[in-house]
Amino acid sequence: MLLCLLTAGCEKKPADPIKTHLEKAMTDYLLNAHAPGAPPPQFQITDVDYFLIGEWYRCRFTVKLHRQNGTDTTGFIQGKVSTDYAKVIK
Repeated sequence: MLLCLLTAGCEKKPADPIKTHLEKAMTDYLLNAHAPGAPPPQFQITDVDYFLIGEWYRCRFTVKLHRQNGTDTTGFIQGKVSTDYAKVIK
């Protein structure tokens, strides 16, 4: 019985499609928002917490940023993403 509980508890949960769309929308926004002529930022969005308010998702993204000098840091970006995922406001 214990083995069944452990096996069931270790199953991978299906991806949340809303989180996937929110992460893609913010990734596209960040890649297009950097200064012209500057190298594109290297980052990975590792998680997003969100809730829906009217026509917008209010989001908090956890982002791992890789710097040019080889160091990295993890931080948060807060913003709003429209329910059609087309608009991002930081």
